[in-house]
Amino acid sequence: MSYDHYLIPAEHADDPDSAARHLDSVMDDEAAPDAQALADAITARDTDPEVALLSLTPVPASGDCVLVYGPWRTVQETRDVIFAETRPGGTRSTIRRTTSSSTPAAPMGRG
Repeated sequence: MSYDHYLIPAEHADDPDSAARHLDSVMDDEAAPDAQALADAITARDTDPEVALLSLTPVPASGDCVLVYGPWRTVQETRDVIFAETRPGGTRSTIRRTTSSSTPAAPMGRG
């Protein structure tokens, strides 16, 4: 089972509906440089073959969003990497985490 994290810029994540609308609007867009850098940084952290943090590598970015698909069994470790990369000192600090275990276009739950 996969547990998906959708990283959406804070200005588009005031509530689950606005986050879902924004994600849907950028799903087929070329990755913005900041989003691609964050996706690359998260991909680079998946180094332990014994504990796979990601279900899909490299981590995809679309528009200004990053889509992190991780196995359920390592959801906390995956979150730890996401938090480390999105906090000050990480790759990008202006992203609020929004999670959902459904398809990207579905309404987002707060995580």
